Formats: sequence, C-alpha cells, structure tokens
Amino acid sequence: MNKIFFLFLLLNFNCFSQNVEVKYFENEINSSTNQFKELPKNLLKAYKPNFYSYKLLTDGKLSQYQNEKIDQKNEEEASETTMVTESGDTIKTIVTSTGFDTRVKEKLFIKDYKKNKIYDEFFFNEKIKIVDNFIEWNWKILDDAETVLGYKCRKATSNKFGSDIYVWFTDDIPISDGPGKYCGLPGLILKVKLRSYEIIAYDIKFKKEKLEIQQPVFNGKIYTYNEFIEEINRRNK
Repeated sequence: MNKIFFLFLLLNFNCFSQNVEVKYFENEINSSTNQFKELPKNLLKAYKPNFYSYKLLTDGKLSQYQNEKIDQKNEEEASETTMVTESGDTIKTIVTSTGFDTRVKEKLFIKDYKKNKIYDEFFFNEKIKIVDNFIEWNWKILDDAETVLGYKCRKATSNKFGSDIYVWFTDDIPISDGPGKYCGLPGLILKVKLRSYEIIAYDIKFKKEKLEIQQPVFNGKIYTYNEFIEEINRRNK
C-alpha cells in the first residue's frame, strides 16, 4: 500500500475516533440443493444459514475477530438398523455416528496494524496457531455497488490464493479492516464471498470507550501461513 493510501487513512482516523463492533454470519454455500438434502442430518448443522456468528472489534489500529459461543463440540446421532439372518432371525442394532465437529467453527484472529502482524488461531484436526505479516491482497476495486445494513458498499476482488475472492466495503466507515484476515481497503469490509463460503455483517455498533484487546500468547508449534500450507501438503502425501 502506498503513502497516499496511508495518508488517507490517517486523516480519516482523526475524524473517526469511535471503535466499531460488527457482527457477521459465516455461511457455507452448497451449490447443489439436491446434494444438500442428501447430507446426513448430523452434518446439516454445518450448512445451517445465519447460525454461526462472529464479532469484530476494531479501531483501525488493533482488531479482534472471534466466534460467539459455540456449544456441542462433538454432536452424535444414533440410528437403528435391522438385519435378517439366514435363519430368519431379526437383529436390531443401534449405530452411533459422530456428527459435525463444531470446533472447526471456533477461531480467534487479531490484527496489530502497528506491528503489521496477524495472530490466527483455529481448529484443523487440532488447534493451529499462526503468526505472520499482513496479507498483501492486491485488491482491484470494481464499479459494482451494493447496500449492506444501510451502508453503500463498493465491490473489490482478489485472486490471492488462486480463486476469486469478492468483498464489499463502505467508505462511510473509514477503517481499513474486515472479518478475519480480510482488510487493506479504504473502508470497512461488510461482506465477503468465495465460491462456497460467505461472510456477511448483520449488526453494527459504534463505541467511544477505549478498545481493550490483548495480544494472544501462543504455546507449542507456531506456523506462518506458508509453513502451514507446506505442512498440509506434507500430510496429504
């Protein structure tokens, strides 16, 4: 990002001294309705729309994005099966299957703009901890516009990770932030859309009290994003 962009942000921060609390829904998108209906009941929870809520606290200098309370980490579903033996006997058994593990919906993401550092903690078969520099998205701002929660938003796109990412940001809230790792535009990001996933704001509040966010203390193995991708590729070989 160039000096003009940072000057724009600095001037706007001086005029916009409030902290912002934004709540988002994160929704899985299943392109095939029939395929969705055929999923086991204990997996449908992952695709339940407007169910998993996340909260962003930001003042444009420091921000925290974290899930709201998520219960029932390992939901199970029991089903009864009937089998007839060659002798004609009927045997009934109860089969218990592990359902969708909601721990994959738990996350903590902190951005420190002064240090240009992000702290990312999420569940991927185990708790993963990442500390890295900000992602250079190389956003391209488009002509499209959309209204989210009454705010006129401009559309931008990136192909940073090899697939199209679309975001909608509003100049009316001049904070270069957004949910999770998304940021780097001259306004707050209120909507993100990928091929099979979307994040959309559903509530915004402005607060004047000082934002209190503590840098997380990560123990054990800590990755950068590139190291984590390399580790996943190694495990999949």
